[in-house]
Amino acid sequence: MACAAVTVLFMFYTISSMFAGVKPFDWIMLGVEVAVLALILYSEIVHGLRHRKEVEHQKMLAKKVTLLDELMQKGIKLRFETPRVLHGQPGNPINEWMNLVAEWEQQTESLLAEHSAKAASAFSITEAPDIDRATVRMPNKTGFVFVILYHHALSYLMLTAKLNVLREIMEKPDAYF
Repeated sequence: MACAAVTVLFMFYTISSMFAGVKPFDWIMLGVEVAVLALILYSEIVHGLRHRKEVEHQKMLAKKVTLLDELMQKGIKLRFETPRVLHGQPGNPINEWMNLVAEWEQQTESLLAEHSAKAASAFSITEAPDIDRATVRMPNKTGFVFVILYHHALSYLMLTAKLNVLREIMEKPDAYF
């Protein structure tokens, strides 16, 4: 902007000297100064538009990350609320929990698909973790560690893997949106 102000001052000086005794060089100087002023104005306008576009993009990314954060918190809550099932326990709270996990995965995948095919595919093709034994030791919300059986453990480990993918998407939104 300072360049524009200096150019305007020189332009006014040139115009005032033109009326004192017009010379061909004064006309050339005026043309050069007008061209420089136009170039500076063009540069400032383009810079302003690019900056505004970048700010709007960052705001859009922040809104998407906020939406994903809500789903992340819900997934983390599901992870720590994994029920501890004892042998011979009436009812089966683990199946209800597994249904809640599947519902969370569906909700998260549909939100990601709405905003980015790349993010949705990264989330949906999360590889199943290898389980080398029939049980997995895991913490619950009280801080105790307990063991869950294979088919329930797979749901728990897939939830953990999908939460990791979702965290990666949130940490690098420019790469996915």
